[in-house]
Amino acid sequence: MSGDFIFANPASQHSEGKQARKIINQTKTFLYDFFHTNEKEFNLFFHSGATEGLNTVIHHYASRSQKENRPLILAYAQGDHPAVVETCRTQNAIQFILKRDTNGDYLHEENLSELKQLKSQNPDALILYHHLWVHNELGVVSPLSEVKRFKEIPDLFMSVDAVQSPGKHYHYRELENTFDYYTFSAHKFGALKGIGFSFSKMGNNLSPFMLGGGQQNKLRSGTENVMGVYSIKLALEDLQKIDLGDLLHKKSIVEDKLRGWLKGKGGIVADKARHRSLNTIYFYLTNLTSDIAVAMFDLSGLEISAGSACSSGAAKESEILLSLGYKEVAKNGLRLSLGFQFSQEELDHLLKTSEVLFPKIP
Repeated sequence: MSGDFIFANPASQHSEGKQARKIINQTKTFLYDFFHTNEKEFNLFFHSGATEGLNTVIHHYASRSQKENRPLILAYAQGDHPAVVETCRTQNAIQFILKRDTNGDYLHEENLSELKQLKSQNPDALILYHHLWVHNELGVVSPLSEVKRFKEIPDLFMSVDAVQSPGKHYHYRELENTFDYYTFSAHKFGALKGIGFSFSKMGNNLSPFMLGGGQQNKLRSGTENVMGVYSIKLALEDLQKIDLGDLLHKKSIVEDKLRGWLKGKGGIVADKARHRSLNTIYFYLTNLTSDIAVAMFDLSGLEISAGSACSSGAAKESEILLSLGYKEVAKNGLRLSLGFQFSQEELDHLLKTSEVLFPKIP
């Protein structure tokens, strides 16, 4: 250990290794307490982030399906994170695409009815239901209480993508203990990049995606990232100090102004969703694709991201915009996310700069 930098391997038996192990154990205890659950309900393991964590769950059920010679139904929505959509599409499974309305809200009644019917046609099937708690582009929040009914379906396992949840809505610490998996990427709430964690329901016997030395009770092999794990605790301690009501207030000010600036030029997507995050606004400009718009905002000193991934400088169609019926502007999605430390000075700068910029937008 050098200063506050924990370098030792937590598997080592010398004093610095034991100190590293202590830090990991303290962080695990903190996370159980922070998310109001316990080690009798869930296993907790660390990984490189949500892409790995989500892949771990999907591959586990693909493997189990094959071993038990049972069909697999993968339930997810178009416009979910690519780590889910692309991985599910590669599996030899029945693909059940969950429906959303034009505001991005899940159509739970319709989805539940159709999924029950599909299960009745495949009574031996395992079902992995992927639930996106907070949509990364839209900022739409889908409360866990609304999907509890799906657990009534036999052999249905609920995997919750909680990546965008911490600090983005008021109830992000309230996990539903009847669900099976929760996956987090810690850099989304201020921890180091390249570290994440998952809660896995006891009794599910999750098979590891990363094989090797059998670390973390054989849930994820590889030398544990002690500094990354420690940064999770520090970031969540800081997050507890944030005034979420103030963050929502500032977002509301920006959104009200944006509605006026966008008249005749574009619109806000999911503006009328039933539950929305505290910091994310997703909008489009009718006559500018996202790559051009991002550059225009950047030159004005505003960092706004494209709603869909870009390749070689060219905007691609957003899966979520296509699924919501925004075909004509599917390449034009833009996401404005306010940071947890978004200050009054930053708000003033955003409003002042936008007042000058938007009249120039065709």
